[in-house]
Parts: sequence; structure tokens; C-alpha cells
Amino acid sequence: MELLGPRPQLDENNPFELTVGALQIHEDKTLGKGITCRLVSFDGGEGIRIPAYLLEPKDVTNETPCVLAIPGHGIGIVEMIGLVDPSGAYRQAGLHLAQRGYRVLAIENRGFGYLRDLGSAAEWTMPYLPFSYLGYYLYMRGRCIIGDTTFDLLRGLTLLRHLGPKAKIGVVGLSYGGDLALLVSALDKTVMATFASGTVTSMEVIFNYCRNKEAHVIPRLLLYGDRSDIAALIAPRPLAIQWGELDVLSPHNESCSFNPTSLHAFAEIKEIYRDAGAPENLIEIITPNQGHILDVKAMDQFLAEHL
Repeated sequence: MELLGPRPQLDENNPFELTVGALQIHEDKTLGKGITCRLVSFDGGEGIRIPAYLLEPKDVTNETPCVLAIPGHGIGIVEMIGLVDPSGAYRQAGLHLAQRGYRVLAIENRGFGYLRDLGSAAEWTMPYLPFSYLGYYLYMRGRCIIGDTTFDLLRGLTLLRHLGPKAKIGVVGLSYGGDLALLVSALDKTVMATFASGTVTSMEVIFNYCRNKEAHVIPRLLLYGDRSDIAALIAPRPLAIQWGELDVLSPHNESCSFNPTSLHAFAEIKEIYRDAGAPENLIEIITPNQGHILDVKAMDQFLAEHL
């Protein structure tokens, strides 16, 4: 937790508390199969409002299972819930989950989508401008992009507990969202099941082959461990790691999450699950003939078994 930077000073007694009353509702509409879709926001500190989509099925109760759905690099939560590019990498995962009977919360990551302006500076032209500019701003203050974003997501989990005090909670994420899914699940023990797609590869690969470097940086992490060590903190709770078979190193693939380090990292996590007495709770999924995508069918099966 310390490596992620200072915690947000929003409430001295509970910095991650987020109640329903703290939300502002900006949009309220109905999607397919009667799904209520609300665009809401909450205080992220420093005058920043953090946008999120809250999707609920018609028969929602305080026992309806909840899912925190985390997007990766791209245009953000509108893509995660399928409002744009429904056939893209997320396969409308957020809307799909709501139509399957889950309450879904998709929170915007800092530097993406509605929050892209956090990293904008029109006179700069460097690749991945939002991450570079925002990263430099935060590093000089002892913080990091992924740390601030993780704190937002942890607050989202407290909101789901308020909405569903008797509900089981799962976390789903793709790519950078998969990284964040591992982090929040490791830090919040109330998460019952985690489906992380396009992640669990060595940080060395991220920095050698991918353009999305700044967003992933946790200062001093490699002095203590790597992504596999973060994932292992979830044990013995159910964890599925999913890759697309074609998500490999190539000049045209900047995600390359299924690479020579991936299965080695998974084997390291497997040892921890075996030591924890729950090897059956760690699941490896390699989706045939697919690239950097979230396997919705595998996600369905996993969450149905564990939530």
C-alpha cells in the first residue's frame, strides 16, 4: 500500500468510505433488457470528480451480486459497458454482466475517457501524452497514476457494499484494468472473486515492448516483487487469469500480455495457491484464436461459480 503513495485525505477516519449520498447523478437512462444505467460521479479530492457508470437489473436487491468492472487503455467506461464499440475488446462486458443479473460499477481510470484532461497539455506532442504529463506531476509529489486510480477503485468497492450489504462482490478487468483488478482484490479482502484478463506478465516486458509505461509504474515495486507477487496476495480467494492466444509480442501488438513471462508468472502464483491449500481456486484460461480481448464466456462461467 505504501508504494502506491499517500492515501486520499477525504475522511480522516476512513479515507476509502464512499456512500450513496455522496454521489451526483448526471444521467439516468434505460438500456436493453430493462437495465438502469446511471452516470454518476464522486469526489476524488483536489477538486476532481470521478465519473462512473452504475448499471442495475430490474429486480435488484441488497443481495444482488456486484461486480466492479475496470477498463484498460482506451476510451474508458463508455467502452467497458458497451455504449461504444460493442464488438471491441470488452465485448460489452459491463452491460452483459448487468443483463446476467449483476449490479455493475464501472469507474473511470485517471487519464482516460472523461478524465483524459487530467493529463492534457496542448503544446506537448509526446506519445501517450496524458500518462507522461500526469505521471510527472504525480511522481514529484510522491504519488503515481496507478496509485491514485487504485484508491478511487477501493472507494468504489465501499460504495458497492453500501448498495448491497448482503451481496458478494467480484472484480473484472482487461489489460491495465486487469492490473488494477489484481491490485484492488489484493488490498480489499471483501472481494470474493477476480477475473483478470490480459495481465500477469513481468514489468520488464511492459517497459521493453509497450507504449503504455507511465500508467503502470509503481515506484520501487521491483525492489520487492512483480505482478505475480501482487496477484499471489489474493490467495486463497478465487482468481482467474485469462489471455488471448494471439496476444503475443509483435511489431503491431503493443499489449503483448501473453508472452514468454506470462506462464512463468502464473506458475509462481500457483505455488502460493498450493501453499494456501486452494490450488483449485486459481484458474488459467487461454482463449484460442483471440488477441487482447476479455473472454466474456469464460468470465460468465467463472463468476457464476464463485458469486
